[in-house]
This record gives sequence, structure tokens and C-alpha cells, in this order.
Amino acid sequence: MKTESWTLLYDRDCPLCSRFAVIVEKLDHENMIDFVPLQDYCKKEIRFSCEELLKTVHIISEQGQVLKGGDAVCKVLMLVPASRPYRWLLKSKVGHRVSNTVYFALNSIRRCYKCNRRR
Repeated sequence: MKTESWTLLYDRDCPLCSRFAVIVEKLDHENMIDFVPLQDYCKKEIRFSCEELLKTVHIISEQGQVLKGGDAVCKVLMLVPASRPYRWLLKSKVGHRVSNTVYFALNSIRRCYKCNRRR
């Protein structure tokens, strides 16, 4: 049963981002997350600019709550059933710090496949 719905905005032109979305979608057996390429979202919504969305991952709840960067990744991990045994760690300050550190390290080196430039 789907208790809360979230929308993950990801860069479909970034191999790392696309792969992350594919992996999470496979782990999301309860369909808690809708996966939307930010390029499509930008055409329909004006809440965020495409430039802002390209800088960092965003996840948005049905109620409009927005999480970005490491916070978004931490929320995504908490939503997938496979993470249930580790949610206590993700909710802790240490888990949150680790999640943010890993996210920002990967975000700083991710490259856009088509434009071949750092973000």
C-alpha cells in the first residue's frame, strides 16, 4: 500500500543520475517514488529553473515538501523497502552526514554524458 508519494527529479542526460534512478526504481517494490526526468519537469512546472535542477537532485512529496542533494538521496534510500534494516542508521546524525558527504563527492565529479562538462 502506497502511504506517501514522492517524485524524484533526475538528469536523464547524466549516466550516473540515470543509473541511480534505474537502481532505485528496481528497489522500489512498493512504488513510493515516481521517476521524472528533470528535462520533462522543466517543460511543465515553473517551481524550479532547469539550471537549479541540474545542480542537485530533488525529491518532492505530494504535499510539496522539497528535499535536495544528500537529504534527497537519504529520503530516497529510506523509502525503498531494501533499506528497512538500515533506516535507523540513515535517520542518525552520522548516517545523515555520511549520506551528504558521499552525495556531494559524487555530485562534484559527475559529468554530463552529452555536454562532457562538470556541474
